[in-house]
Amino acid sequence: LLGGRDTKVRYATDFVPVGVPEAAVMQRARGAGRLAKVDMTLPKALSGLSDDVPRFWASVPYDRNASGGIKIGFVACGGGADAGRAAATFAIGLAVHAGERVAYVSCVQGQDWLSRCLEAEPTEGWTDVVGGGKPLDAALVQTPVPGLHYLPIGSGEHATPHPMADPGFAGLLDELAEDFRFVVVELPDLGAVPEGRVALGIVDAVELVARAGGSQKVELRGVAAAVKSGGARLLGAVLQG
Repeated sequence: LLGGRDTKVRYATDFVPVGVPEAAVMQRARGAGRLAKVDMTLPKALSGLSDDVPRFWASVPYDRNASGGIKIGFVACGGGADAGRAAATFAIGLAVHAGERVAYVSCVQGQDWLSRCLEAEPTEGWTDVVGGGKPLDAALVQTPVPGLHYLPIGSGEHATPHPMADPGFAGLLDELAEDFRFVVVELPDLGAVPEGRVALGIVDAVELVARAGGSQKVELRGVAAAVKSGGARLLGAVLQG
């Protein structure tokens, strides 16, 4: 009875009512290996991602021999959930453990989690490409992770409405999907940036991100409903904390 009255997201079972199987909820793995053990040079901030299960790329069902890229969006369900960390970990896992070519696209206003770890301060990004001023290759940033490219939002981050509402954004993701096996998109909070709902009709699948004891079940239900109405597949979820 107490569990049924609890308004906060706390366990993997809390995702089941919104359509995410308990087995598809990724949580902290005790004793998980660190990326630092991989034979590569990574920034210190990227070397300790064991708490976000860097190997959870294995849960993504896809045909390795099929052509065309897969676009996956990460959406935070309020309560301090960090979609950027979850999305970046997922992208790094795909590049490191699966050996895939991955493009990471940030749609958040301000410095995102991955750029802080890379200590990168790019002044241009996909908004400059969509606006017609820059070629896509000039905006893509090669990261220290082999196979992983980073595409920041760029100079138009503070535009109103959010640049995701531009029809060119869908074409940009399609262009990336032609060159990269996975396109991982970090989406902003849908409550603060309603234009993010547009992206839910562009990506192929979505991962929900919630923080245990922080995210509210009503927030989880709202985001899950937006994903379903947008037409994307609800792939799974990440439970942080």
